[in-house]
Amino acid sequence: DLRLEMELLAPPLEHQQEIFIATMEELGFPRARLRLGEASLFLSMLPLHIDVPKKVVGFVLTAERILDELDTRTG
Repeated sequence: DLRLEMELLAPPLEHQQEIFIATMEELGFPRARLRLGEASLFLSMLPLHIDVPKKVVGFVLTAERILDELDTRTG
């Protein structure tokens, strides 16, 4: 099983994320729809950053993580 992993070294943003998600849901945008759009955005950036292989791998891994999260919720 060939797998890649990525670790992001950034401060936690959970509080800000929950505020954003709550606001978007109040406006009628379910979390799953937001996450699907987010995954699509990461995948759409692949051809734009093909010159930096690490970015491409990071975008793919991020999109995969989001899609796996959605699959777990609906599956």
